[in-house]
Amino acid sequence: MVNSEYNNERIGKMFASSKKQFNGAATSQGELNQALLKAAQSGDADLVRTTLEAGANPNATDDYKWTALHLAAHGGHDDTVRTLLLAGSNITARTNLGNRAEDLARKTKNISTEKILKNYDRRLEALLLRRKAAPPAKGGRPRS
Repeated sequence: MVNSEYNNERIGKMFASSKKQFNGAATSQGELNQALLKAAQSGDADLVRTTLEAGANPNATDDYKWTALHLAAHGGHDDTVRTLLLAGSNITARTNLGNRAEDLARKTKNISTEKILKNYDRRLEALLLRRKAAPPAKGGRPRS
């Protein structure tokens, strides 16, 4: 895939100072996580997707406990926020100052990003409530 090769090259440039070559498997988890955080901060949804496919942790944090979702929300990067949510980013994660991604979007007046996060949080909560209220499946074992 041409787009993936282009993104791999871009991730590789992030590691140029360490003289490492990005090829997915040969890059350390820490480096992938750092690449994910940088891509999220810049709002590059394609590069975020590539780092996630290469094995980056969607809930990796920086020194201040900011996840990629916090960084994308703070920057108002809607497509990146959606990509991270679909990849399983923790919407309730808090920074060292106690801010959630939704809080950061609100504080930076990124209204569309805040709306995405608020609606996703509501849908997730509704889904979890439905699972709790669902009758046991046939066979007698309750859902957990």
